Amino acid sequence: MMRYSEQTLANGNYQVCFDFQDIGCQSGNACCNSILKLMDKIEIQAEKTCSKTIAAVTFAGVNEIGSTHFDTEFAVGKVRITGLNANRATMQDAQLCITIKPPCNSFDVFFDSDKLGQPGMYQYAIFNGGHDCCPVCVWQPSSPPPPKNESVCDCISVFEPNTRWRLRYRDSELKGDYNFFSFNIFTVPSDYCLEVNYRPGYCCDQTLEEVEVAIAPEFQDSWWKLAPRYWFFNTDGSVFQSGAISTQHKSDLGLIFKGFNFNTSSVPPGTELVLTLALNATLWNNTEAFPCGQSNLVDEGGICDYLMYGNQIHDGQPVISPYGDFVPSCCPEGVYLIENPTPFCGCTDNKLESPYRLVMEPQPVTVKGATTYSFRIDTTNPVPPETNAEVDCNNMDLDAVRLYVLPEIANAAAITSVIFNNKTIPVKNITFGNDTHQYWIEIKELAKAKPAIGTSWTLAITVAGAAPPSICAPNGLGTGECEYNFFGKFSLKDLEYQCCAHGLSEPTLVSEEPDQCGCDANILATPYRLDYASAAYARPADATTLNFTLTYDQLDCEPNSACCASDLKSVFIEMDTTAFVSAAVTPAVPGGVTVEKLSTGIKLTALFGSANGYDVAVKVSGQKTLANVCGSLSAKDGCKYRLEGGYNVNQPYGCCPTDVTGV
Repeated sequence: MMRYSEQTLANGNYQVCFDFQDIGCQSGNACCNSILKLMDKIEIQAEKTCSKTIAAVTFAGVNEIGSTHFDTEFAVGKVRITGLNANRATMQDAQLCITIKPPCNSFDVFFDSDKLGQPGMYQYAIFNGGHDCCPVCVWQPSSPPPPKNESVCDCISVFEPNTRWRLRYRDSELKGDYNFFSFNIFTVPSDYCLEVNYRPGYCCDQTLEEVEVAIAPEFQDSWWKLAPRYWFFNTDGSVFQSGAISTQHKSDLGLIFKGFNFNTSSVPPGTELVLTLALNATLWNNTEAFPCGQSNLVDEGGICDYLMYGNQIHDGQPVISPYGDFVPSCCPEGVYLIENPTPFCGCTDNKLESPYRLVMEPQPVTVKGATTYSFRIDTTNPVPPETNAEVDCNNMDLDAVRLYVLPEIANAAAITSVIFNNKTIPVKNITFGNDTHQYWIEIKELAKAKPAIGTSWTLAITVAGAAPPSICAPNGLGTGECEYNFFGKFSLKDLEYQCCAHGLSEPTLVSEEPDQCGCDANILATPYRLDYASAAYARPADATTLNFTLTYDQLDCEPNSACCASDLKSVFIEMDTTAFVSAAVTPAVPGGVTVEKLSTGIKLTALFGSANGYDVAVKVSGQKTLANVCGSLSAKDGCKYRLEGGYNVNQPYGCCPTDVTGV
């Protein structure tokens, strides 16, 4: 069908005429020969909004307006001219002329040329008498007729809801050198499908043997660079195809995947096949858009085309012709949006099923205005996974570590370096995040396979400027341990980690106190303060509770003081202990609190050094005031106290700021 002539009429209408070049048939092509005997219908793609603009249609000089129909229920519009009943002799001189009214009175507007790729293009199909053979062609006026020995692929072009098969965006994830995109391929219930009505065919239950996804024109000549690898997952999650993208995966639309055969029974509703593509992140790093180019089916941007192929199925059996005629396949077309990723049911977060544990090393070290916080990741024997668990994390790799930190630490300006196992982590592999309640730093792309039990890896995070004794945020228990996640077993199907061990760091034990010559007693050289709050007398118990608060504020510390980076291991309150009953600290301190009653006061020993605040309650017998308990010793109406700490766990008394509270 060739564009023959066109003209603009006096009334503003536009008329275009096509003639038909007889190029014969390839030997043995039953479909082509059946059209030569009788050509009964022509379909042409047209802009759906032009459905009311056809003024006249003639074929071989005969008015066919009454046999012309405009279909708008599909993704693209179609003009159907039926009942032509033309044999080969008739077609030699026949012309098809269509007259079109404004606002569609131009070739490119009416025939949707822009959706086909360039001006002057048009798509049509010619049907035989049985309407079971309909070669489809996209043509330009300048294109020569195809040679006789060239096969024209024929299939029944259908759209939702004329097939049960669907392709939808699943998820996307930028990881390392690749930008992963995954797609769900699934079926809908049979109630959601209507068989095609513009020609005979059974495509609702068709097989699925090929899948094509569109890629943008700028990548058509470098498709193997854009998408170097792919994985195809069966309904049970197993991989049935994978490998490098090669020339066999190139199609006119973009990328094609074939060599399989599924049906609507092997992929029932509620299950899905998953196709994952690994895009080269240097060529395409946008996870919110796939490089598919402009859709040929819709005008809106950000929408991508796909195409599927399969054989007709009717009542569970392949459709065949009793006369040996050619039976066209089904080729459903559709579009998808990059939105609403498939929810992931979650990863295994049981810390005990992971072979890794996080340990906080001794307190941070400050050098030249930067403070380094050290951790250790130990490998240990995990507990077996739960019965019927979907994922076994006992042998998980370690690919990412997430630490929940103080808000001021969770930004690139605060972190000067991260070193894992003596190797500096590239900046691109350090990310920060937060939600309503927490902030975190994530160290990614570690790619560490599970080592032998007993192996340890080191993690050192260096922070610029003055820093608290711990970078870790207060955890949900109110204790000083660091909250973390270990991520491993990345799934190319779900584009998520299957293992995400979640827990608190292991308790850090204070070693035996070494001999030490002295300490810094300057109260201005520490961010900690002990403030007296109130006294409460309980008559039935005949006891008084003296309430103190232990506060932390970095601004209370003199700049450049070494003790500003020290921890806090004990609090000594000088008092008359003859009436002392008990002491308590809230919230709970990791490892507990040791209370010592000395002749000159009480000493509370614990790993306080987490930048947290605490309440300290001291109970004495009788009805007492602060001056009654402490005044006789300090010669003041308050209590003298000493805060003891050091620059690391093994240095208990590097700093011992001393002051009086309650004055």
